[in-house]
Amino acid sequence: MSDVAMNEYLVVVPASDLVLFEYLEQRFKGDPATSVLVDRRKTPRPAPAGSRRAAVLGHGVTVVRLGESPASIPIAPSRPDDRRQMMNDVPVDFEDRQRVDRWLEESQYLLGRLIPGYLDDRDRLKTRLAASEEDCQRMRHEVEGLRREVAGLVAELQHHRNEQAATAETFAAVLGQLSDLQKPLTEVHRRLQATHAPALNGAHAHV
Repeated sequence: MSDVAMNEYLVVVPASDLVLFEYLEQRFKGDPATSVLVDRRKTPRPAPAGSRRAAVLGHGVTVVRLGESPASIPIAPSRPDDRRQMMNDVPVDFEDRQRVDRWLEESQYLLGRLIPGYLDDRDRLKTRLAASEEDCQRMRHEVEGLRREVAGLVAELQHHRNEQAATAETFAAVLGQLSDLQKPLTEVHRRLQATHAPALNGAHAHV
C-alpha cells in the first residue's frame, strides 16, 4: 500500500456546527489527502468492535484515517503448547499500538493547528459583532433623538401656521369692520353733496 493512501484523512464535523465545517473545509481546500464532511446522521453510528481508525476529538470532530485497514485482534492459539505462535503475535500487537499512537498524535496535531485558529476567528467575530451591536444601539439612540427633534420642529411649524391663520382671520375681521364703518360715512358724504349742490348752482346763476 502506498504512503499517500496511508496518510489520507476524513474529517467528520457534526451537523450542528456548520461554521466549523466551513472553516475546516476552507483550511483543507488545497490538501488532496484530507476530506471534510458533515455528519448529517440523526443518531450516531456505533464504531465496529476493534476499529482503531476513527478518533473523536474536541468539538465532536471525528478524524478517520483512510487507506489502512484496522489491525486484526490477535487470536489465541488453538494449541496451548504453540509458544512460537504466541511470541509472533506480540510484536504484531505492539506494532499495531505504535501505529495507533502515531495516528492519534497526527490527528491531534492536525486539529491542534486548526481548532485554535477557528476559536480565534470566532472570538474575533464575536468581538466585531459586539462592537456592531453597540454601534447599532448608539445609532438607535441618535435616531430616536432626531425623531424627537423633528417632531418638535413639526409641532413648532404647526403652531406658527395656526398663528398665521389666526392673524389672517383677525385681519379679515378688521377689514370687514372698516368696510361696515365706511358705508355710513359714504352715505353721509353723498347726502352732503346732494344738499350743497343746489345752493352752489343758484349762487352761480345770480352772478
